[in-house]
Amino acid sequence: KKVTYLGYKWERCIYIIDKNGVSSVVVALPDGKKFLRMTIFNDKLYVLTCDDWVLVYSLSGEQITSWQINSTGHHIVTAGDKLVVDCDPDLLVFDEEGNKLSILSNVNLDEDDDNIFPLDSKSIIVVNFDCDNVKRIDIRTGEELWSNEGDISGPLSAVYDGHGNIL
Repeated sequence: KKVTYLGYKWERCIYIIDKNGVSSVVVALPDGKKFLRMTIFNDKLYVLTCDDWVLVYSLSGEQITSWQINSTGHHIVTAGDKLVVDCDPDLLVFDEEGNKLSILSNVNLDEDDDNIFPLDSKSIIVVNFDCDNVKRIDIRTGEELWSNEGDISGPLSAVYDGHGNIL
């Protein structure tokens, strides 16, 4: 909708930046909550806080609901109609209401090195800088579908282009 949402790690505000570059606070997190990561799903902001809560807001900033994940989360992404939270060494999979659908405990994520990125409705990409590794993980089973370990030096990020390519 020609806007960008921006949150700063460890801060309490989420900003909206319009198409002209004008920013304003759209969400002020409750006292004691600090921003860690966020994703947008079905016209809602899902904000992962530093104390392991997911706070859900409308795109205009009204809080809709929240839930505690009871595990230390590092990233949150969408995969189809699911939300995936990286809680190394596991992945937690939720529906949009916060119901935990599964715990994938065979993924072996590393807290300091891994970043997760959305791919499609059934999988995510895990990027590990220190191990020179990019792998695809099935969010239904936790199975590693492929890995290109050692083919890329120091990957930091990844994005799916919607046409079968991962950049």
